[in-house]
Amino acid sequence: MNANFYRAFEDLHRGSRELIRKRQEAYLPFINPLKTLYPQCPAFDLGCGRGEWLELILSQGFLARGVDLDEGMLQACQALDLPAEYGDALTALSALEDESQVVVSAFHLVEHIPFSCLQQLVSEALRVLKPAGLLIMETPNPENLLVGTNFFYLDPTHEKPIPHSLLSFLTEFTGFARSKLVRLQEPAALHDVPQLTLMEVFSGVSPDYAIIAQKTALDEQMAVFDSCFDRNYGLSLESLAERYEQSMEQRLRVMVESHRIQELQQTRQLRDEALAQAHELWLQSCTDQSRIQALMSSTSWRVTAPLRWCVRSVRWVGSRFKRLIKGGARRIVVVGLRHTLGRPGLRRQLNAVLKRYPRLYEPLKRFAQTRGLMATHFGPANSSLPQHLEGLSAGARQVYYDLEKTIEQKDHR
Repeated sequence: MNANFYRAFEDLHRGSRELIRKRQEAYLPFINPLKTLYPQCPAFDLGCGRGEWLELILSQGFLARGVDLDEGMLQACQALDLPAEYGDALTALSALEDESQVVVSAFHLVEHIPFSCLQQLVSEALRVLKPAGLLIMETPNPENLLVGTNFFYLDPTHEKPIPHSLLSFLTEFTGFARSKLVRLQEPAALHDVPQLTLMEVFSGVSPDYAIIAQKTALDEQMAVFDSCFDRNYGLSLESLAERYEQSMEQRLRVMVESHRIQELQQTRQLRDEALAQAHELWLQSCTDQSRIQALMSSTSWRVTAPLRWCVRSVRWVGSRFKRLIKGGARRIVVVGLRHTLGRPGLRRQLNAVLKRYPRLYEPLKRFAQTRGLMATHFGPANSSLPQHLEGLSAGARQVYYDLEKTIEQKDHR
């Protein structure tokens, strides 16, 4: 790899030296109590890079030095006259004496090496640290979904993401007395956002984390660090997801309440409109009743009362007379038909007259049949005719029947 490639890459994607040094101040509460335990505080930084950590702890009074294999990075250290040298981190760590350091640090180094080398690094750090000494390992946090699935692989020298549970277990398995998970670099404002978006859940988890492991020491020495180890740091995926669910539940409750209030307002509006319409109809009814009462109390209404009585009486009499006329007409027709049909001469004259008016003849014929009168007086009821009459018209057949009856009557006499 080109000597200046990785330094340019770090400047662009990790951030400026000033930004990184500011972020690393989060570790000062962990390391500063060491100055109360030891008169001298030697510290060794593995993969020191541009030297931000070296510069910071030197300013805090630690005797620090670093090692790195990237010459481009070391040029930044040399420009600031920082105690950094070219070399392999594990080789340099293995060369240190037992219990010679109070701090061993590795910022964004462990994700660059195989797991077997990581195991060796943790073991050697335990050996070279003084009692209560601290091993600090910072690395990208795969708990952040965007980091674990995207940003981590932006660096071509990365091996694979390391979950914090694995790194913490490794330190305790190796023999460290305790370890602390410190989540780092999340947006500060995200701690107080009342309603999270789904994207903030995906990207808001602390993008980096550190495992700070402490070597066993006397109880009073360990107690100096309890306040730091008892705190919680950063934002986890679980906490953001829980806050997101709570905010969604709150939004749902607000929506339901808003919808309920809207429905209640609509119901009240409909009720008010119905009451207004009912009141308007009541007023109209009162007005109409007042007008009717005024009309009935008027002089014209009293004057026209006899006229109205006459009109009602005429209508009643008219309806009665119509029914009487209708029923009487039927009885008159029946009596007339019986009288006529019982007299042959009169019957013949009636037949002769009525056959000129078929529209009158047919209804009278049906009427006579429904009333039980002799249908034969109006012609044959049987549709089957003698053979000698089939060619005759209805009028000719009627003449034939009349002549036949006349002859019968003469014979009878």
